[in-house]
Amino acid sequence: MEREGKVQFLRHHQGSVRGVAFCPRDRYLFCSGAYDGKVNLYSAQKGDLLHTYNITTLSLARNINAVRFTSDGCRILATTTARRLAIIDVESGEQLGSYDSCKSVLSINARSGTQ
Repeated sequence: MEREGKVQFLRHHQGSVRGVAFCPRDRYLFCSGAYDGKVNLYSAQKGDLLHTYNITTLSLARNINAVRFTSDGCRILATTTARRLAIIDVESGEQLGSYDSCKSVLSINARSGTQ
C-alpha cells in the first residue's frame, strides 16, 4: 500500500495550465502545458520540476492547448492556439519538429472517450 502525502501545488507556469499528461512508461513522470508557452516535466514521486521546454513559435502561437506523451514515453506532443503541433524529445529537451495548421489532434472525444 502506498502512503498518502500532503497536497502540493506546483507553481511553475506563468499562465493558465491547459493540459496534463502522465508518461505511459513511468507512472511517476508527468508533464503540463500552459499559456506561457512552456511544457514542464515533473516527478510526481517528489513533486520536483525536472525540465522546462519552451515551444519555439512566433507571437501568441506559443500558447499551449494540450500535451500528450507518445506511447513509448520518449516524446511529448504539444498543440498551440495557432494550430501548431510541436514534438519534443523528453531526454534531450530538443524540439524535434513542428507542424502548422493542425487540428487539435490531442483532444479527447467526450462521448466515446476516444482520440
